[in-house]
Amino acid sequence: MRRNPLRHGLRTKQQIIPKVEDEREWKALVEGVAEELGPTGVMQWEMLEHIAFQLWVLRRIRRATNAEILKAIYDMPSMYEPSARLNGEAIDGDNEAEAAEFEREAERRLAPNEQAMERLIRYEAHATRTLQKLLAEYRALRDAHREDEPGKTWIEVRKAQE
Repeated sequence: MRRNPLRHGLRTKQQIIPKVEDEREWKALVEGVAEELGPTGVMQWEMLEHIAFQLWVLRRIRRATNAEILKAIYDMPSMYEPSARLNGEAIDGDNEAEAAEFEREAERRLAPNEQAMERLIRYEAHATRTLQKLLAEYRALRDAHREDEPGKTWIEVRKAQE
């Protein structure tokens, strides 16, 4: 079994990644989504969990993106710190060529790993599309329920139709 998805967590189906995520935050998110969407039946609660999970995945992607950017910053060699030296010489305003080279190299090194960022962008786009689809399905289910019998649960409506 491949463990890579669990290692970075973006593609895992686990709701909570142990030692990385807080179960209280997950429960608070589910409760917040439930309060906003107001599910009335089992189907709506099931869809609500999927919606909350997609929001959770989007949070993971944001954390991974921030981590990738921070990694690029902290992996920058000390020679590119503000008090750095380029080719053993102090950089000052008098040597414009060295200062320009320093700036170009610092910018290059501050840029996150391009492949990792492209992967994160793809994950985010997929998660966003999935969330939009789930929300549309939830609204359609909720609206169909309201048209059938306002105030009754989904199961009560279906039993009455049988």
